[in-house]
Amino acid sequence: MNYFLAVNDRQLGTCLRMLFAEKLQPAVQTVLNEKGKIEFHISIAAGSVRRAERTLQDHDFVSYSISKVKGP
Repeated sequence: MNYFLAVNDRQLGTCLRMLFAEKLQPAVQTVLNEKGKIEFHISIAAGSVRRAERTLQDHDFVSYSISKVKGP
């Protein structure tokens, strides 16, 4: 499963605001990484992933605060 990765609540909030502004409905999963730190996995419906990537890239968000889409 592909997801955007936010490593703190500020990144999560900014990402969610931008996605909701574009009328996208993200799902957020909170997980512990291997270092015991909380991570937020932000998933988007398959048909909207490209639109979400464009939205975040247009605001230079992906480049500095969200790790690129992760997945198998």
